[in-house]
Parts: sequence; structure tokens; C-alpha cells
Amino acid sequence: MKYLFSSLAAILLGFYLSGNLVTNWNPEFHFWRACIEQKRSELMGLQSNNKQVVIFSGGSTCSFSIDPTVLDETFPPSYNFGGAVPMGANYILSIAMEAARPNDTIALALEPIFLTTDKGARSKVLGISLGSWDFKNDFLKRKITLSERVFKRRPGARFVVTLLGRKVMGLPSYRYHIDDLRSGGLLTTEFRDRPKAFSDSLKPQRLSVEGVQLLEDLVEEARQKKVRLVYTIPWTLTDPEFAEHDREVNRILLREIEEFMPVIRDPFYGVHTNPEYFADSVNHLTEEGAKARTEALAQSLKSIAFSN
Repeated sequence: MKYLFSSLAAILLGFYLSGNLVTNWNPEFHFWRACIEQKRSELMGLQSNNKQVVIFSGGSTCSFSIDPTVLDETFPPSYNFGGAVPMGANYILSIAMEAARPNDTIALALEPIFLTTDKGARSKVLGISLGSWDFKNDFLKRKITLSERVFKRRPGARFVVTLLGRKVMGLPSYRYHIDDLRSGGLLTTEFRDRPKAFSDSLKPQRLSVEGVQLLEDLVEEARQKKVRLVYTIPWTLTDPEFAEHDREVNRILLREIEEFMPVIRDPFYGVHTNPEYFADSVNHLTEEGAKARTEALAQSLKSIAFSN
């Protein structure tokens, strides 16, 4: 009996430590929780003064690439409500849909990986942790189970090694800071890691079974709330040799997405070859890059999102 109680105590202690490692002791969790709180508050303020608002939603490629402040007065009020890929598509989209009101538009700037892989649409550790803090039990009609809350909120080996390594080397515990958040929701960074363009061309991409289900759920919820949906594919730094090939791959994927919602076709089709527009990854834009990206899709978005 003593052995049983000791084993049970060890298991409970392990779950406690695991849960705290991905939440209370996790700088990534603290940053994105603060980010979501601030973005949600600013978006509500924008909505209180405007009948229609464009809400940009996606992972970090959205967070770092849409700058609503560069849009002129002819464009409807907009806000960058982007998150991060580790949140998972379910959490990212559920908070956007929750924030949207009738006649608002959600401009979906979601990374294709969420829609083209069978595991891409599933809830992830950061999203489940934020959802637990946010008291969200329902991600686009996908209930978070007790087992997910317990077993998915565990740190992987890479997470632990990275966290401890930063502590030992005296490095900042997390790369981004809440002060990097700009007016309108754009996230910026001073880091310049000189990202290298992908050295190979894109493989053909098709919507996965789970990606289709995710879009169907989103469209149905938007219909019920009377919220407009449009999609825009994020920019990726690409080797000029493969640029046209990759644009064609993206065009094929966009035609599939267009069966669910209007698609904004900016001239670059998710492919850009200028490394000066990219900050610390092949998807995170500099402020200059975000300005160019926003201006590239502005006119098309205005004509699609606000047409009756």
C-alpha cells in the first residue's frame, strides 16, 4: 500500500511539474497570453467605434506580416489578431470567431500546413494551455478532452533542453517581448537571422481530410454568426529559381480553398524572393516587409470582403 501511494504521489508530482513547465514556468506561454489579452482589448476598442471590422487571423506569419496602420482611410478598420503556430489552428480560429460580430470579416491568413496535413488542424500544447487559461472548452465544436488537457500539456525533450540551455547561457528566456507589439496588432522583431530561402521547390499541396473538416466547421460557424470569410496565403521567402513553380503550386491549393470562401490573390501568390523583407525566419516579415505585404492585398481584400 505504501508503494502504491508513493507511485501515485510521484505520478501527480510529474503531472504538476509538466503542467507548470508548459504554463507558469514557460516564457512562451506568458508572452502569448499577454499578447492575446492586449490584442483582444484593442480589438474590442476598435469594434466599439466601428460597425464593420476586418480581423486578420492566422499563426505567426499573420502576426508578423499584416500592418493595418498602412491602410488608408478608404479601407475599413482592421486589426491583426494573429497568434502562433504552436497554438494550433483550432485555438487561433476560435478566438477570432469569438471576437467577430455580425458583418465583421475574418481575413484568414492561415499557414497552409494547417490545411494540408492530417495533424495540422489538431489542437497543440500552447493552444490547449491557453485555452485552459482562457476557460475555453470548445474549439470550433471540438471539445478539449480531459486526457488532452492532462497528456498534451507535457513538455518535449527539445523544449526542456532549450529552456535550460537559455538559462545556463544567460540568454533571454524568449525571443519576443510584449513591447514588440505595435498599434494595430502587428508583431515586430529586431532579430535578423538572415533566413535562407528554401533550397528546394514546393511539393504539390492538397487539402487534407482534417483541413477540409476545419474549413467546413469554420464556414458553418461564420454563417451562423453572419461573419464574412476570406483567405489570403502568407508570404514565404523563396529561391528565385523556384518562385514561379511554387506560385503555381499555391494557385492549385488556393483553387481548392476557394470552394469554401473567397480568396485574395495578391500578385505574389504566397511567394517572395526579397530577403530584405524577412526578419528571423522565412515567414516572419520585417516592418518594411509587412507594409509591402499589406499594401499588396489591400485593394483585392476591400473589393471582396465588403461586397454585398
